[in-house]
Amino acid sequence: LLHEWKAQFAGARQAAIIDSFIPWSVRLIDQQVCYQGQDCALVTMVKANKDDFVLKLSNSKGGSDVVVGRYSDSGKWLQAVERGLREQYWLVQSYCPPDKTLACDIDGQVKVAELVWGVSACGSRYIANMVRGTTSEIGSDGVINAARGAFATCGFEPL
Repeated sequence: LLHEWKAQFAGARQAAIIDSFIPWSVRLIDQQVCYQGQDCALVTMVKANKDDFVLKLSNSKGGSDVVVGRYSDSGKWLQAVERGLREQYWLVQSYCPPDKTLACDIDGQVKVAELVWGVSACGSRYIANMVRGTTSEIGSDGVINAARGAFATCGFEPL
């Protein structure tokens, strides 16, 4: 869900829900954006504040083509921003730290797990969630993805 489209398609109530529960996300292009109530040049802001953002190729999967700023050195981050500007379909998303909780690992040992939540809705109703997590140290790049060894679980609600 791109926040730049929110103003065109969402009413006030929907916009408030989006702002509360969906990480701020926009296309990585040379544009002016409103971020946390401030109008700014996206590229300048993203380059200067890498720890606050994630870059994602929108048509990629499996955790590839994801760069988490706080887990990247400045050189790698700037290269990723420049790549994203040259290519189509890259997104900038605000960084959301993973939730920490206790979970059993594959051997039944209770460990601290880091979780990333994905929530789904149908119309105006919540219907499911997908949770990805890891009980090991996050990899050096900060990406938590089932294709890269994270566990996955889900919950559903009847319609």
